[in-house]
Amino acid sequence: MMTPEGCRDVLVIGGGPAGAAAAIELARQGADVLLVERRSFPRPKVCGGCLGPRAIACLHHLGVDPTGLDGAVRLDRVQLAVGDARAALPLPIGVAVDRAKLDLQLLDRARAAGADVWMQARARIGDAVGSGRQVHVERHAAQSTVTAKFVVLATGLPAAPATAPGARVGLSQTRLVVGVSSAPQRALASPPSEGGGSPKSADPPAGDVWMVSGSRGYIGMVRFADGRLNVAASIRASALGDSSPGARVDEILVEAGLPALRWRDGWTGTPPLRAQPAETAEDRVVAVGDAAGFWEPFTGEGIGWALEAGIAVAPLALELGSAWDRARAASWARERRAWMRRIQSRSRTVAALSGHPRLARAALGLIRRVPAAGRWLIPAAAPGIDTPGGAPGARRGAA
Repeated sequence: MMTPEGCRDVLVIGGGPAGAAAAIELARQGADVLLVERRSFPRPKVCGGCLGPRAIACLHHLGVDPTGLDGAVRLDRVQLAVGDARAALPLPIGVAVDRAKLDLQLLDRARAAGADVWMQARARIGDAVGSGRQVHVERHAAQSTVTAKFVVLATGLPAAPATAPGARVGLSQTRLVVGVSSAPQRALASPPSEGGGSPKSADPPAGDVWMVSGSRGYIGMVRFADGRLNVAASIRASALGDSSPGARVDEILVEAGLPALRWRDGWTGTPPLRAQPAETAEDRVVAVGDAAGFWEPFTGEGIGWALEAGIAVAPLALELGSAWDRARAASWARERRAWMRRIQSRSRTVAALSGHPRLARAALGLIRRVPAAGRWLIPAAAPGIDTPGGAPGARRGAA
């Protein structure tokens, strides 16, 4: 229940991984936390569902075992395809999960830690008043105003015009593919020792994640342990035009020499999105996750970035909630942005290559000839988060 004064230590806007992680971490440290999410969960989410070492370590820190989620499958190999070029690389640690189930589990953890969670509630940031910031919340056709000492903005990336440079549309769909076993089927592709081969169907075996790049965008594919096939795509907004999402996905697959899926309906999509130039911080409000800046992830890094951002903002929220310091908030945002640029350098390089198929094919050719050249593509656990007991972001100063 709301305190009689209508005040909270921290109000988190957004119930995705970044917002949920912030709420869990803050509640576990004794803060009076309210999380406001405009949608109801579970809900479909455009996401490949792949977790790398960073995400897995963060989830263990938050008390969530991703391998225990229904349908979760361990990943041990990534296959890359650009045109007729192929490469296969081992994954030291990885898990594929259903995002709808993961997000629901994180909110359950937030509640268990002591945070209040309001679903189907819309929040609008109001004025700074005294030692707090007003947030106007509309919930169940009623409106209320909550004053929070600190606001964590985790609302995701805002839409951009389809004509904006670099704007992309995310698409995803998960289907149970009848007649295909969920057990590993390494015959579908050549083993890693042979440098990867040409997959015989657009259907990765359990344990594989496929990344297929084309001139219009790229696709990630993974099979859950319950047999469902998850397909997530990032396509240039300008390339969609009058074509259907399914048709564009099939074009990318066919361009890489794979058979079309022919999934004409059932796609979940995003509005056109593009990267934000900088993190934001204003009076008693700090943005985290995609709301603070976005770059397309590679092999499951995106969820890890969001989780770690939510965990990392918790000590700042407690510090500045007690005594607001604009310079300190701005410094934190700058240092966080610089750190994110460093850890996202791999994804930026991959994204640049994916837009130039000739260069991408040359890179994959090099990886096939010299497998060690591809090791930098695979995300590794960063110092401080490689064990379940680690504190992600805790040893990065402001981050």
